[in-house]
Amino acid sequence: MNIFFVISIIKVYNMSNTGEVLKNEMINTLIDLLQEDGFRNDLTKAINDDIDIPIINEKTEKKVIKKLFDVMSKEVIKVLGKMKEE
Repeated sequence: MNIFFVISIIKVYNMSNTGEVLKNEMINTLIDLLQEDGFRNDLTKAINDDIDIPIINEKTEKKVIKKLFDVMSKEVIKVLGKMKEE
């Protein structure tokens, strides 16, 4: 077998792994971001600033939005974890 052929196969293998490695790194970064308190607070505050539900007070709105974020981020993290396993 030609050494150049072997090197070519190794390069192709490494390139195909690079895509998977990058995907997993991006997933890990997104999961880390979703779990950061600062991100949670900044995002829920921004959403709360844009939403006004007249029948409930601001404090209750804030609690609801934070809870929705917690539930959604938990589910997004589950889905991302499954994507890493594929």
